[in-house]
Amino acid sequence: MLRPLAEVLGQWFDVSVIAYPFELSRYDEVVAWLSPRLPDEPYMIVAESFSGPVALRVAMQRNGTLKGVVFVASFAKAPRRVPAMLAGLLRFVPLHLGVFAHLARPFTIGCWISADFMARFRTVMHRVPPRTLAQRLQQVLRVDDSALMPDIPCLFLQAEKDRLVPKAAADPFRNTSDVQTIDGPHFLAQAQPERVGEKVREFVLKQR
Repeated sequence: MLRPLAEVLGQWFDVSVIAYPFELSRYDEVVAWLSPRLPDEPYMIVAESFSGPVALRVAMQRNGTLKGVVFVASFAKAPRRVPAMLAGLLRFVPLHLGVFAHLARPFTIGCWISADFMARFRTVMHRVPPRTLAQRLQQVLRVDDSALMPDIPCLFLQAEKDRLVPKAAADPFRNTSDVQTIDGPHFLAQAQPERVGEKVREFVLKQR
């Protein structure tokens, strides 16, 4: 799903896209798995959506080599007040069927839809176990890491037409991060990879 953004950033930087193992869904499990796999040399994290709290917790470890974080359509605390138990119902939804991708389209990509995106989205829905998606969504609906704002440079890129994460999600970041808005849906990195990539590039160059 992040291939377009990785290709844009790859013009200027060494880029690694990290996919979490399907058996991991809790934030503490993901952080424990990710931490020993991070570079020993200076690096930055681009954290999209679910990965925002992961990046916050990694930043609080203060290992010295993390030089900045870019949050893309993300959050520090639960973006919506929805009973977490409802997320568990996703375990019973046939995510592999095209109808789910169609129903999710207005909330994830909207008018930025393309055949390439839908093909990649359907592939992901075939691969990710419904149980994993349900458990990760439950984590999103319970998380509150708004007290973990790091003391390293951060950029928060907000999607102007995000129908999943409200504008208020940027509030915890405003005192410590540069908050900018890009016209696009929740899947901002997929809809606007060039715009997001350029913002990331500008941010990285400022830190050098």
